[in-house]
Amino acid sequence: KENILIDYVMVLFGANDLKSDSIETVIQLFIFGSNVVKNLKRLLEVNPHRDILLVGIPKIHDIMQKSQQYLVYNILGKKIRCDSIRKSIYGNAIYFNPQNLISFNESRMMAEMYRNELEKLAEQLRADYPLARIKTVQNYDAPALLVKSLSVDCFHPSIIGQALLAEVTWMYGFWPELVTEEDYK
Repeated sequence: KENILIDYVMVLFGANDLKSDSIETVIQLFIFGSNVVKNLKRLLEVNPHRDILLVGIPKIHDIMQKSQQYLVYNILGKKIRCDSIRKSIYGNAIYFNPQNLISFNESRMMAEMYRNELEKLAEQLRADYPLARIKTVQNYDAPALLVKSLSVDCFHPSIIGQALLAEVTWMYGFWPELVTEEDYK
């Protein structure tokens, strides 16, 4: 509702906008950007003093490459690994398929374009709403073993992964004076 005031907003951007069988059908950059701006302006129009933390797409391509051979299940001697689980659940989505180097690299480029667009949008919103504190967190890594961070679908964060994401967003959020990066090593 428009009459609810919220002081702090954190928006997590996942890699779902990149999910596609080809680069031509990935969500276009201007659609991504216009959706972000439209929704954040709705919030800022009600209360321009908000703190907004925009958490960009993680290093999804590195995660996909590093976790391909992670063993998820060993049922009656049949080993099921992340690459086959992703193929079964998500099909040929380009960011899940490092074997297709052309598409994989195109989607990596697109993810970087999304990150750059998010930075531009944050800069634009800071200029339009100078009373708001708007910060972005981009290209972050979880400080723990990747295998424990992934759920059984080998893409979404597990409970441990969600806790790690909370730590990362806290560390890079609005409270850096409370904790140093050394506290997380």
